Amino acid sequence: QREIREHKPAKRGDLYSSDLNLFAYDNPTQVVIAEIPLVKDPRRTADTLAPLLGTKASSLLEQLDHPGRRVVYLKSNVPEETAEKIRKEKLPGIGFEASFQRVYPCGDLAPHVVGWAGPDGGKEGVELKLDKILKGKPGYLYGEVDAARRSLSRDAKFSEENGSQSRPPEHGLNVTLTIHTGIQ
Repeated sequence: QREIREHKPAKRGDLYSSDLNLFAYDNPTQVVIAEIPLVKDPRRTADTLAPLLGTKASSLLEQLDHPGRRVVYLKSNVPEETAEKIRKEKLPGIGFEASFQRVYPCGDLAPHVVGWAGPDGGKEGVELKLDKILKGKPGYLYGEVDAARRSLSRDAKFSEENGSQSRPPEHGLNVTLTIHTGIQ
């Protein structure tokens, strides 16, 4: 029995041009993780995940072969469709963390103004200057689980509905810039 706090990331606000074209938005993705003590068959797990994650089974097997470590992050920015295929495999010890990947659909249109953001916030341009209102505030889901991550709450699922404590994420605010894509 142990307590667990599951991170719920906040979606970063979108950046729009004055003619409402998207300059930047967050695309929902997943981070694939392995809880080493729960992985029953590392070879089978690596062989199953390799084609889905676009990597070599030997590389994944090397990551899964760490008996002293509890959790290993296998791959980030995994599309939702791929994560769903992995979920259907029902691999013991393989889990997911929600995340977002920042996308800039206008490419090289005003990149010096828009700037860019990394996983920990804005780095340049408007992304940096307005970071506080764009980034939002992450939430969490907190409860008790057994060694196999099964909920010890009333239901058999670790969720808000079964008495687990939670704070939903507060997503960042959208911002419209004065830049017009047709004039730039």
